[in-house]
Amino acid sequence: MVARDRAAASVRALLRAGVLLLPLLSGCHGITDYSSEYSYAVTILRAEDLSVEGTITGVDGGRAMLSLGQSEFLVLSYQGKIYRINRPDMEISDVIPVGQTDASGYHSMTRLPNGRVYFIGAYGEVIEFAPDVGLVIDQFSGGLSPTSICKAVSGDTFYVADSHNNTIREFWAEDNTVTREIQLPDTPVALAPHEGLTPGLYVLAVCFVGDYAYVLRTDGTLTLFEFQMGFHAWDVVAMSNSTYWCIVCPEYGSDLGGVDIVEGPPRFWSDYYLRLGGHPTCVCAQSLGSIFYVAGEREEGGGARVFAVDPVEGEIVDTADLPGIALDIIMHANDEYVVVLTSTE
Repeated sequence: MVARDRAAASVRALLRAGVLLLPLLSGCHGITDYSSEYSYAVTILRAEDLSVEGTITGVDGGRAMLSLGQSEFLVLSYQGKIYRINRPDMEISDVIPVGQTDASGYHSMTRLPNGRVYFIGAYGEVIEFAPDVGLVIDQFSGGLSPTSICKAVSGDTFYVADSHNNTIREFWAEDNTVTREIQLPDTPVALAPHEGLTPGLYVLAVCFVGDYAYVLRTDGTLTLFEFQMGFHAWDVVAMSNSTYWCIVCPEYGSDLGGVDIVEGPPRFWSDYYLRLGGHPTCVCAQSLGSIFYVAGEREEGGGARVFAVDPVEGEIVDTADLPGIALDIIMHANDEYVVVLTSTE
């Protein structure tokens, strides 16, 4: 109960400060103020040393991002549109309407092997988007209050977390119907696919309020495992070429913000906590290398800080400071770049 009380107190403090939260603090896109006084930008950093390659402004209402390969990535806006970004030209190449404005929607994106993009849209809907033609293909309910979406490690399935009833639903991409679902003891705020130390397909689920992270084994019968934590989670990602996964813990109201580095699937894991300072809120991982990149509020305040974290050595190998509030972070162009979405007054 102590952990739950501390988390609840942190949330109340944020609300008193006038900060608008997404439903149940959804993933790494949870904190921002949607005032028209805010401006949004993406900053492109070189992954090797976190030096700034360039900044693109005008991505109004940006909430989440997704890389499309070597030269393009998408920025999803709560204003119901997608910005297509041409990274070599450092410009917005297209703005595509995808739905109604919803200040608590439009977050969490994933791309399936067939090239289709899925994201949480307005008012609980999940939207299927074809980036090659720039069209919405389908939209359907993800639950009363979806918080996160992720693809499976392999195959044509994806998973949606619903904070309304603490449920993770498995969808079949052929017709976007629910095939299976499972309920968690706590409210999931972020999901990530992972292939662990032993053969198996997993989905990682983390919760802001509660003492546990959860690992869902998806091959065969849906099986849920618990992993006890001492901190409140906000986002999660897994290495695609190793057994490590990284849980972001902002720890508002204290100076203990950091990441929990975990190795292995259920019953084979080990973990350690690396304090970063400040309040980290989002994370991405190299697909070819072995570095996690974490972004969030600086310990001294006044802007965002990006950390490059080596999970093997358990150390911070590089940092970069940016203006504004970090909303999302992704890898791009085969790990050559780290892209950070920020908002600034």
